Parts: sequence; structure tokens; C-alpha cells
Amino acid sequence: MSPWIRLAVFVAISLMSCRSIGATGAADQDNAANRAKADAAIQKVLADCQVSDTETDPKKVNKQADCVARAVAAQRKRMAAEGRLRSTFNQLYIAPAPAPTPPPTPVRLGAAPPGPAPEGSAPSNVGASASQAPSNVGASASQTPSTCGPGTGANNPLIRVHRLLMAPKDASDDFGYRLGRRYIIYQVTISNDNKDYQYLIHDVSVDLSTLFHAEPGTYLYTASSQDLTLLRGVPEKGQDLDRRNLILHVLQGVGSVAGAVSGLTSFTDVLSSSAAVFNGPFLQSYVGIAPDHTATQLNRLSDSAYITNTLVEKQRARTIAMFVPEATVLSKADQKAYWKDPQAFLQGFDLNQADVCVDGAFVTTVAPPTLTAAKLAPKVPGTKLAAGVPATLTVQGSNLAAGDTQVVGLGTTVAVITTNGTSASVDVTLPPGYTAGMPVHLASAANPSVTSATVATTEAAQ
Repeated sequence: MSPWIRLAVFVAISLMSCRSIGATGAADQDNAANRAKADAAIQKVLADCQVSDTETDPKKVNKQADCVARAVAAQRKRMAAEGRLRSTFNQLYIAPAPAPTPPPTPVRLGAAPPGPAPEGSAPSNVGASASQAPSNVGASASQTPSTCGPGTGANNPLIRVHRLLMAPKDASDDFGYRLGRRYIIYQVTISNDNKDYQYLIHDVSVDLSTLFHAEPGTYLYTASSQDLTLLRGVPEKGQDLDRRNLILHVLQGVGSVAGAVSGLTSFTDVLSSSAAVFNGPFLQSYVGIAPDHTATQLNRLSDSAYITNTLVEKQRARTIAMFVPEATVLSKADQKAYWKDPQAFLQGFDLNQADVCVDGAFVTTVAPPTLTAAKLAPKVPGTKLAAGVPATLTVQGSNLAAGDTQVVGLGTTVAVITTNGTSASVDVTLPPGYTAGMPVHLASAANPSVTSATVATTEAAQ
């Protein structure tokens, strides 16, 4: 190669390297400037909240943490608002760019052309937006036939879950003030599309990992629903201590005391009539103006709240209410903000992004087998039936299931291998002490307590 060409190549490579180094240096400078801005903003928040590394007073530390949490929530709201504003004006003024045409896929000579996608296959982000990755990519925490995600892979496609975050004041109207004020409540609808099996719900949980900047599906931040038997204590106590009921109890106590002491005063005539009006029409009017809905709310809670081992019937859906204590997820300030203005609160801590997952298993009811006749015949024609003789036992009945129905009474228990549901034959070796008419019965291998009636065996004619 000519020296001049070598020199030209060297100069070109050098210029390209300088340009690359210059671009990299500019990017590093931009990143450093952005980091400096972020550090300055962090220091401003710490200064405004008077955060001190040497502070040990729990009350002051909690106050500082609440202040920082409010600042973070405000920044999240600002980012969400700016994103919505930009998205709106982009849709209004900027035409969407046409999608680039993908280059043709090269095909090797002699190779078969690509076939269609397998039937029943689904994309991994079914139900998610195009720019958003699926929030759950695996099964539920215990790897059971679960309901997280689109129903592919480890998830069973016959079980689907739909969830709705209830506004706290609507939940308060449905289930009582205390439950609506203290719990995050999701309405969860579980659909079982299986035509053969019921779905037994073991647990309902919510994965909050994405809200705490953890990988989705890791279950680092998970909460299970509180069971109905524990929830009922909250509104039952509210029946005595809620504001409406507490005022009524105080008024009833005042009326009772006034009626009792009316005869001990010098103005008995006036106090007696006043106490009668207070205890009668006044208290009745109060009850009419502010009725107590605790009884109907408890009934609604019993109908809707999560109960362990709930069944979803075949090709049916069931709606349950999932209760997560707010105190385990939100600070006191966040709880107040969520109750006061849910829409504004969700801009910074979007509970709608949480995954609601259901663990369970498919089950079916085992019908008990029935036995109407049992007939013995020797394996070798002409052989007399006696102890140790190989024989064939033919049973007649109903609900006979291959692999599950077992014959009990002729020595070793033998399972039915083939059956049409009403008759089956099994090979046995007659036990020691065999006598004509020895009784037998049928049992279920899955549930040994499911047995049939006992009948006496008969010998087939030779």
C-alpha cells in the first residue's frame, strides 16, 4: 500500500476517533450537569424539610420523612401532568409518524417458508399498552394455575381476572365508614372458563412492586386480602363508635338521665314534659334523619368480602372485594390525601398499576361409586374357586372411574383399569380363607371415605 494512502487512512481514523471522543465527552458533560441539577434539587428538599443526619427524635424523624414524601409525590404529580399535557398537544398538533416498513426477512435457499403462528398463541403484553411492558410476566407467587398476566406460559388461560380500584368514599358507602377509611379496596372479578372443573381460590394478593420501583412479578412488596372473619370486627365496633352512632348513644344517655331526675327538681312539670319530648319525637327524628346502615353494610360485606377456599363454578364468574390495610402501605399523610382527593393522590402513587393475583387450583366433585353386583369366574375354565386361585371379578354399578375406583374385600385392594362407567372387570387372586359369597365393596382412591354399599360375590356358572 502506498505511504500516502496509509497516511490518509491514519488521518481519517484519527478524525473519527476525535469526533467520537468529542461526542462522548459532550454526553458525559450533559450527564454530569443533569446529575448536578438533581443533587441540587435533592439538597433543596432536604433543606426545606430540615432533614438532619444526627436527628434521633422519632417524632421529628417521622415529620421529616412525611415532608420528603410530600415533595416526592409533588414531583411525581408534576411529571404526570407534564406528560399528559405533552401527549394531548402532540395528538392535537403533531401527526403521528408512519411506522417504518420492516425489511424483508431473508430466506435461505432450500429452507421451508415460515409458517403461520401457532393457534392459540398470544403476545406477551395482551391487555397492556404498546409502550408499556406487561406488569407480570410469570405465574403467581406459589406457581399454581394462576391468574396473573395474559394467561400464557405458566398461567392458565381458562382463568381470567379483572380488577377495579374502588374510590374510598364509594367503598365507605358500600361497607361502612371505617372500612372505607382504613382499607384500599379492589373489586376483583374471577372468571372460570373451564367446562369440566371448578376453581378453588386459595389466596388473593396484590403485587405493589412496580409502585416501589422494584421489578414486576418479584413480589418484594405484596399484600394479601384480609379475610371476612377478621373484617367483620371493624364495622361491628363502628356500630358503637362511629360518629352517628356515638352521638345517638350520648343523646339517649342524656334523655335517660333527664327523665330519671325530673322528679327531683323544683321544675318537675317543665322538665318531665321536656324529657318526654326529647326521648320521644326528638330521638325518633334523629334516627329518621341519620339512619343506621350497619346491618345492610354487614350483609353486603358477607356477600362480597374474600373468604378462604371460595369456589368459582364451571363457566361462571365471581366478584369479590379485596381489602388491603392502608396503614401497611401508606403513611398517615398519604391516607388523608387518598381519602380527600383520590384522583390527585393516584397521580403520584398509582394504585391502579398494581397487579391483583389469584392463587388456586381446579377441583371437581367426586361422585361416590355404587355397586349392585359382583361376579367371580376362574381365570382357567373348569377350575374350582378357592384360596390362591386366580380369578376375574366383574362388577356392576355406576360412577365407576378408571384409576380411581378400587375393589376392596378380596385380599389386596385392586384398582379398576378400564370401565364404561357402569361395569368393569379386574383380575384378583383369591385370598386365604376365601369362602363362597365373600362380600366386597368399592372405594375412591382420591377420597377413601367415599365408598359404596357392600354386596356378596356370586360365582359364575361353569
